[in-house]
Amino acid sequence: MKLEITQMAWDCLAEIESFAITKGHPSSEAADLVEGLLLRSAEAISENPEMYRFSPRLAEFGLKMRERLDESSHWCLYEIENDTIYIMLFYHTRQDLERALYRHQIIR
Repeated sequence: MKLEITQMAWDCLAEIESFAITKGHPSSEAADLVEGLLLRSAEAISENPEMYRFSPRLAEFGLKMRERLDESSHWCLYEIENDTIYIMLFYHTRQDLERALYRHQIIR
């Protein structure tokens, strides 16, 4: 299967990196955090995309996306369409999911 990272997901990764820097992490450490999150997620999802469950929290908003929890406490939300996996969004477990969905205009 082909794997695509959406612009929205890239934006989320940039936000995660910026947040880590504002919390006092060196920029190289923040970059490593984001790179690791992306690489682990892409590898795990590519190996078995249907292994991860559909998000019950997203179902409350009428959305059908799968979710993967990373060791860094970040969720990776993705969709499978035909033969392509689309990584849609990354967010931290302490983040408000509904606000993240509004901010990225997934829901209105």
